[in-house]
Amino acid sequence: MKQKIVSNIVETEAKLSVLIDESTTISAVCGMVVYIKASISYDDPVLIFLDLVELVSQTADNIMNQLIDCLKESGFNENYLLQNWISFVSDVASVLLGKKMVQQSV
Repeated sequence: MKQKIVSNIVETEAKLSVLIDESTTISAVCGMVVYIKASISYDDPVLIFLDLVELVSQTADNIMNQLIDCLKESGFNENYLLQNWISFVSDVASVLLGKKMVQQSV
């Protein structure tokens, strides 16, 4: 089903938004949930769960590399991504932004 949806998105050259959220389990396994938002068969865009990726490490380089690998393994080719990937959304991912967490007092 996922392959059919991704194929339709690529064939129709729908614009693509990618949303990720990272988490660590109690057993210290780091993971990343990947969602995409795109139009299927020219309808209104919908949010779709794409994959759950176990992260090798939580560095910005690794997260981006594993995200790109996930998108390509799901059927998005590099040319499509360069032409149609229009937004990227994440939570307060300080690692991706290259910033250290700052604790604020209330």
